[in-house]
Amino acid sequence: MTWSKSCDVLFLDEMKNVPETLLLIFARSARAEQKEKSLDLPLYAGRRLFASLGREVIRKARMSGMPWLFWDETRQEGRNFAERVTHAVSSAFALGYENIILLGNDCPELSVNDLRKAAAALAEGKSVIGPDTDGGVYLLGLKASAFSPEKFSALPWQKEQLFLTLMESLGEEALILEKYHDIDSLSALDKLRGSYRVSREIKRFILHLFSLLVKIDILNSNPRSTRPSLPIKKRRGPPLTLA
Repeated sequence: MTWSKSCDVLFLDEMKNVPETLLLIFARSARAEQKEKSLDLPLYAGRRLFASLGREVIRKARMSGMPWLFWDETRQEGRNFAERVTHAVSSAFALGYENIILLGNDCPELSVNDLRKAAAALAEGKSVIGPDTDGGVYLLGLKASAFSPEKFSALPWQKEQLFLTLMESLGEEALILEKYHDIDSLSALDKLRGSYRVSREIKRFILHLFSLLVKIDILNSNPRSTRPSLPIKKRRGPPLTLA
């Protein structure tokens, strides 16, 4: 078997050698994430945040010991989110994997242990759901034998009823992971400052980010028009002389 450095996924020499489970990271580059999720952050700060989150999820994927694939906007196809994520999962299953663990890059509380628990549940024939605090999900464990592109695309993606809809369809067959925050707003980012599940690198950056925002807020609350101005001295012209 061989590894591709360009896409970080295991290429298949023989179908019998394919590992059962693939981690599919469905996300965007830091530049694209900043454009879609500004979070009211300065441009450079937003890009640094999303770059840090991208590195974090890749680090955890590597630590899990499972093959993984980062499916960014250069590979995504479709007119909307539902079509793009369905295309990504279908393409990953086409590689020959029996199970797919689908996740994004905006849930820094997700741990390597969560990924391994999801893989173990899939090996036992269960589906896996990782619910977020907004009613959506940060992780889905899917089996090729039960995957329907049509039903998957019809789910209420990016809506607060996604988790409940998945629970209704999967029922007791699914392992439900712990509920975590995902980063879709400044308030969600703020809640992660006190989370023991967030890595020191991410927490340190979040603290620095809010320190920066406080400074910006102080500057914005003191516009130039309200600052005291220096007194202006009146100057007299030279005395007139008569010719």
